[in-house]
Amino acid sequence: MRRVLVVDDDIYTLEDLVDALEEEGYDVAVARNDRETYELLREGGALAAFVDYDLGPNSADGLEVLRRIRREHPEVEVVMITGVGDHTTALEAGRLGAFGFLRKPLDLAEVFVMLRNIEEMARLRRERDGLIRMLDEDHVMVRGRDPRMERVYSLADRAAGSDVTVLITGETGVGKEVLARYIHRTSGRADGPFVVVHCPAVPESLAESELFGHRKGAFTGASEDRKGKVEQADGGTLFLDEVGDLSPAVQGKLLRFLETKEYTKLGWDGTLRADVRVIASTNRDLKAMVKEGKFRRDLFHRLGQLVIEVPPLRERRKDVPVLAEFFLERACKVHGRRRMRLSREALDLLSAYDFPGNVRELRNMIERAALTCVGNEVRPDDLVPQEAEELLPLRKAVDRFKREYIRKVLAMAGGNQARAARMLGVSRPHLNQLLRRASDGQEARG
Repeated sequence: MRRVLVVDDDIYTLEDLVDALEEEGYDVAVARNDRETYELLREGGALAAFVDYDLGPNSADGLEVLRRIRREHPEVEVVMITGVGDHTTALEAGRLGAFGFLRKPLDLAEVFVMLRNIEEMARLRRERDGLIRMLDEDHVMVRGRDPRMERVYSLADRAAGSDVTVLITGETGVGKEVLARYIHRTSGRADGPFVVVHCPAVPESLAESELFGHRKGAFTGASEDRKGKVEQADGGTLFLDEVGDLSPAVQGKLLRFLETKEYTKLGWDGTLRADVRVIASTNRDLKAMVKEGKFRRDLFHRLGQLVIEVPPLRERRKDVPVLAEFFLERACKVHGRRRMRLSREALDLLSAYDFPGNVRELRNMIERAALTCVGNEVRPDDLVPQEAEELLPLRKAVDRFKREYIRKVLAMAGGNQARAARMLGVSRPHLNQLLRRASDGQEARG
């Protein structure tokens, strides 16, 4: 899809733009007013529209055209063109969702930089849309494009085709529960319940009751019969989040249930059965806990019939742009904001960051940016790492983020500052200035 609309009541003034676009292989369509623009848009397939602000007395002005395009054709990016250096108009165009703002006479190099960025964003959206799987109203799985994750998805699909017990391992925030929900939703138990037990949040004294339920009077405070999570999950999936936090006593009762599908409620001698598939997760080293005697070896092997390890986000950086674009679009919808985009600099910055909080941190960072960003483009200054935000004022947090990014780019450039400057899109003197600031910041912290 490389169709570009050029909208101006005096098209001869943009002849050079039309010729240059056609020479680059774009399919160019020309409109002289708002009505012709809307007719062309209804034909579909447009990538972008370059719209002049002043379309003459027989047409709505460019801002009104922009407003309608964003409302009716949100997939088409709009670049506003004006012959007047009007800062107010530029701000209003940005507020309405314009991708960019150009002044006559046009700098064709700047035009093509914008188009390349628009095409890259369109590619990311197409790829993202093909990777999204709605699991339920609140949970979405974005499959990503990193090769390491392909094995994760392959194992998840294999798990969905059977009833084996699954153990999902990985750092906090990598998306273990989302993967468990995906396995459930694509399995033969999809119509059954998906019940979550967050093991660290359950007091040891109540863990058995939480899992298996109790009869009235079973212990002080048991004023009525209560179903446990196992019974609630009958016919579906029980997800044990952070299973390594279960006490040894409860581990033994869980093992018995996994082996026999039978359990006993507290305060009752009878035996009950439940048809439940168990998926567990942990961010701990269960093998080490087995050696230390903190986790039952037999339970470890029973839970790990199929083990799926989810790598941290820093080891699958190719997923960052796809995830970031998805989280931004979702945040805009949730918070009632106009559609926003991530600048190329913001995407580069995100791709270089290590994300100690993994996917959860990325989502939170993007949601904060969507709420606080002025305009419709998220830039590096709008992105604040979660750890930095908790410890530092905003300005210092952003500065720390920039220092880390510059350090990574310098390493990628082999220490060559001229090459690093080109990669960063800044001049060599500007890079030297940034390095001096970074050095001053490090000394101040030391």
